[in-house]
Amino acid sequence: MSAGKFFTQVGRALARRSPAFLPQGPGERPDRPGLVAALARSTPAFTGVPQTVEGGRTGGEQRSSDATLTDPVLTRADVWKAIRNKGDLHNANLHNANLYGLKLEGADLSGANFSGANLSGADLSGADLSGAYLGANLTDADLTGANLTDADLTGANLTGADLAGANLFRARLDWATLVRAQLPGANLTGANLFRARLTGATLANATLTDADLPEANLPGADLSGATLTDADLREANLPGARLVRANLTDADLSRANLTGADLAGANLTDADLTEARLAGARWNESTIWPTPELATGIRDRSDEISSGLFEVRGGTQPDRQSTAPRR
Repeated sequence: MSAGKFFTQVGRALARRSPAFLPQGPGERPDRPGLVAALARSTPAFTGVPQTVEGGRTGGEQRSSDATLTDPVLTRADVWKAIRNKGDLHNANLHNANLYGLKLEGADLSGANFSGANLSGADLSGADLSGAYLGANLTDADLTGANLTDADLTGANLTGADLAGANLFRARLDWATLVRAQLPGANLTGANLFRARLTGATLANATLTDADLPEANLPGADLSGATLTDADLREANLPGARLVRANLTDADLSRANLTGADLAGANLTDADLTEARLAGARWNESTIWPTPELATGIRDRSDEISSGLFEVRGGTQPDRQSTAPRR
């Protein structure tokens, strides 16, 4: 089939679905130019007006009688061109859009709605995503240096994503999956990570001041050098986590699981370790415990496994000694 016949058939098919695709003038036909003109009337992205991308993945089921950028007859190239031509997608509605692997580095996506979108493998490095809704698939996405201030990533899948140096100030990451995600040097001040999954994640030198991580899962996570002052880590799961030289001043670690964690050089001044599990945790002379009494108790229950390095002896019961800071 020739290209001309293809676009003519597409134009006629669309005209049967929506009057917006009917020829609007004596010179307009249901060929390629006519189809583009009709798309400009029905889809604002083709005219430079803030666009709406709805429906499902490219080739998926149409959810509306209006043509959209994810209509089954459109290609990924159409979506890409619309995004690139617009450049600024501030407050755009990209619900359920398939943006797999697209390059959106440095783009203004502030306030955009990516709910249900597929952004796996996308390049969002340096993008402005402040206030955006990103309950989306962001597996292996590049978000290095991105601005995610006040962004909502509730339930997002960020497995393997790279967020090195990203600004996640006050971001919502509750129930998010960040397994093996890279967040070195990221700013997570005031972020909400309730029950977030951070198994094997790297948060070295990240800032998590006032962050909420109750019941968060961080087995094997690297938090070396991280700042966690005033962080809420109640009942957090941190077995085998690296907290070397981490600043946990005034952090709430009550009932947290720190079995096998590395606390060498960690600062736990005034932290609350009530009923925390410390069996197998490692520490050294530079570790600062919340109280002198606890420091003595920990030393009595530890074995020196190498010069200056100690390990808390095993035990299945949590430490019942209250180490809440004295006010």
